Amino acid sequence: MQGICRASLLMAIGAMATGACLQARAVGFCPSGFEGNCVPANWNVAEPGDGSVNFLDAPIKAILTSNNNGVSGPTFVSIEIQGDNDGIVSFSYFYTTNDQDGASFDPFGFLLNGVRTQLVPPPTLANGESVSGTFSFNVLAGDTFGVYAESTDNGFGPSVTEVTDFLYVPGPLPVLGVSAAFCFSRKLRKRIKSSATNNQ
Repeated sequence: MQGICRASLLMAIGAMATGACLQARAVGFCPSGFEGNCVPANWNVAEPGDGSVNFLDAPIKAILTSNNNGVSGPTFVSIEIQGDNDGIVSFSYFYTTNDQDGASFDPFGFLLNGVRTQLVPPPTLANGESVSGTFSFNVLAGDTFGVYAESTDNGFGPSVTEVTDFLYVPGPLPVLGVSAAFCFSRKLRKRIKSSATNNQ
């Protein structure tokens, strides 16, 4: 079995190939990270292959590690939840690729109603390098949202992404809609060489 959705066995059966969940639990606003309405138990979690989601540092962060076990086809580690109200979802991310061929094989992004939108990596991000940023987008009552870590090759090293500063609060973002969401995002990208390079 390639994926497990913790929310229910039926979701796990439907999600085996992609690691995606079919339905998320509805919650109210979450103004302070992975606690309150957004405690780890309220998220649908998909962990295909040896990919994983680690909430051990909740409410501060969730850590997504992409699959690296050599199965065929793309796989998606993900967390998803459903919002009861119109609002804004915002989070910061710190992404590191450990793929020997670079980050393009292990993208990270956000989910909105099952649609995946890639946020990273930059095409030039190499093995051992990292990138960070923040992102915000509007949601409507009943929308499902979350983040995902894809693996297109399921091998040669995973990505690891720390998701912090998570908020789901009353919204919406200013007038320009999707454009505003991208402008609101602080793309504070910084490359960090592998630890071996840093120690030289």
